[in-house]
Amino acid sequence: MSTAWIPFRCSVHRTELVGRADSTPTGFELVALSAVQASGTNAKGVALRGELRLSAAFSGCPSCGATTFVRCGSCSGLGCSVGTGMWTCPWCAQSGEIGAPGPITDVRAADIG
Repeated sequence: MSTAWIPFRCSVHRTELVGRADSTPTGFELVALSAVQASGTNAKGVALRGELRLSAAFSGCPSCGATTFVRCGSCSGLGCSVGTGMWTCPWCAQSGEIGAPGPITDVRAADIG
């Protein structure tokens, strides 16, 4: 099993986070988010194959408590979400309506091991 480390930001507090995602037969499952020392960049060096879904073990954003996440349609940055309505990307500040729930594809990780 491999683990991916994915850059995230809290959409409420703009806190920089790293997501730990474990590999599955169909992609990766987000297990946890942790606060990280600010880097200021949405570093994305490794393409992940398959879908990124939430693990049953996922307990939410450590900054705001949100239990879902969204990928920005403009910059592809990932941020926590309440799941419906308008969302503002914590990476590029673009806003839009959250689409239908489902797996996210075309995710890039900062590292994988």
